[in-house]
Amino acid sequence: MSTSEIKAILFDLGNVLIKIDFSRVISEWVRFSGKDNIQISSDSILGSENEKYERGEISTQQFVSSLKRELKLNISDEKFLQGWNNVFVGETPGIRNVIDRVFSKYPLFVFSNTSISHSNVWRSQYSELLKYFDKIFTSYELGMRKPEKESFFKVLIIILISASFFVGYFLRENAAGGGAEFFKLSWPIIQSFEKDFLYTINNYALFGDGTIPFSHIINAYINPFSNNVTSLQLSNTVISFFIFFIFALILKKIFSSISNVNILLISSVILLLPFFRTSAFWGKNENYGWLFFILALYFFFEIKKTISKIPNNKDILNVVFFCLTSSCALYARQALIFLPISYLLYLFINNANKKIIIVSIISFFILSIPGLLLIFTWSDIYDTKNTLLPIGFNKDWLHPKYILINTPIILSFFGFYLLPILMIEFLDSGFKVFFDKYFKSFALALIVFMFFSQIDLLDYLGKYTKGGGAILKLNYLIQKNNFFLLLIFSSIGFSVLIRLFKENTKNNMVIILPMLLIYCFTHLLYQEYVEPLILIIFFLTLKTNLHKIYFKNISTSHIIFLTYFAIYLIGSIYFKHFAFKTYEEWKIFLGAL
Repeated sequence: MSTSEIKAILFDLGNVLIKIDFSRVISEWVRFSGKDNIQISSDSILGSENEKYERGEISTQQFVSSLKRELKLNISDEKFLQGWNNVFVGETPGIRNVIDRVFSKYPLFVFSNTSISHSNVWRSQYSELLKYFDKIFTSYELGMRKPEKESFFKVLIIILISASFFVGYFLRENAAGGGAEFFKLSWPIIQSFEKDFLYTINNYALFGDGTIPFSHIINAYINPFSNNVTSLQLSNTVISFFIFFIFALILKKIFSSISNVNILLISSVILLLPFFRTSAFWGKNENYGWLFFILALYFFFEIKKTISKIPNNKDILNVVFFCLTSSCALYARQALIFLPISYLLYLFINNANKKIIIVSIISFFILSIPGLLLIFTWSDIYDTKNTLLPIGFNKDWLHPKYILINTPIILSFFGFYLLPILMIEFLDSGFKVFFDKYFKSFALALIVFMFFSQIDLLDYLGKYTKGGGAILKLNYLIQKNNFFLLLIFSSIGFSVLIRLFKENTKNNMVIILPMLLIYCFTHLLYQEYVEPLILIIFFLTLKTNLHKIYFKNISTSHIIFLTYFAIYLIGSIYFKHFAFKTYEEWKIFLGAL
């Protein structure tokens, strides 16, 4: 392999970075016991109990008790652990020179079979050595040991997906399109805010941006890297990367029995989504909305623990933080107003403590004041006093009439993002069971949509020059103005929603229905509005047996899930960068829709 083919370097810890010697452990135990005739071999202490401990399957106390009993070792638990942690000799001679040669050239990672007690020691004693590494993977956190091939494979996938995310930034990837709008819309606003806040607020419509300037204000006054375009966009990319970790953190809270590496693999899917990546790389507003949205969900799960009990100070604080973060999400992406609505509905239908409800309502009222002041300042969310913006509330941007018009499109989004989940269920349950669950609702929806299409009630879809999503674009390329492919995905989306509503009507409807109504109010429905929203909602808020099916054969599920979205990313990159020879051809294509 040439050096140009090396993407990252993965180090082992024991006897690679740090010298270890288990004879030191045995010597300490013998010394503590005061008996010279104790016979303990290295093999006997590195057996099945140690493997369980290194996979995180048993606690430190369970490991200590079990191994003491197995070795007939009559010493205290404290002395046992003292001896156990005496295994480390020191840095491997010459390893610093090796690290120095590759540190500036490649990302460096560590993957070690280790236990939590050993990890606490080497992380502390060898922190100077370990600071050179981007990420440390441990067997007890991942739930698997090397040389299990699966563990290496999964860690490698996480590394590759993470690496592709930052490579995408440096290559100026623009898979979803619209990245360059940052220079025309966002960057001038940020600069203006830095110069004069009041002028920018009062004359916001002059900049042509149809969103509340919350994200711009964050970048102008809170983001320390807003001094130039490059550093601002890189900071946005890094912030977006942290959404991946927060997603994983909440997933772990919900699915606590699933190993960390499997949780990270599920979470890593958002790093493959074209709209999420484009927003991250180009500094667009959207990902601030997702950041606050997922933070709000974190506090929501804290509230759920004691929702019906008399709240203590910590519970009240969680309520306030939820209201704050969900309001920030709303200000960053206005369609996320469905989250406070769903939350309040959830409180009422689950008989939440009255104090929690009252604190929530008061908090939302207070946090709505900035938005009300902006509406008062502009006379609308869009400044309708001057007509520089093409569309405002008063210019028919939001209207209930769009709900029916947007229904096939929003359903196609659900069908698109949840299709790999259905593939996993199909492989698990078999054709007959799968057919019985979905065929009736799918067939009903498809018949209705096809009927509407035949009588030209769906001909408006051919006039979409913007919005509509990837399936509509693909449909046009394949079938021109025949919308059969789109309607197939719409029917899939309808059938899977029916399945979710049947499984847990109260919970799933409270989450999904407000979202559907809010998003369908808009004149144009863009796929970027729901990416990665649908996947986050599916894993974090819905109650469904589809989760159990996913985890039943988790390795196969990962392959289907991540491969599907990797193909989606590759297809998006091709469509944007290679399907059309010139930008003019791209514009012609959009106009042809």
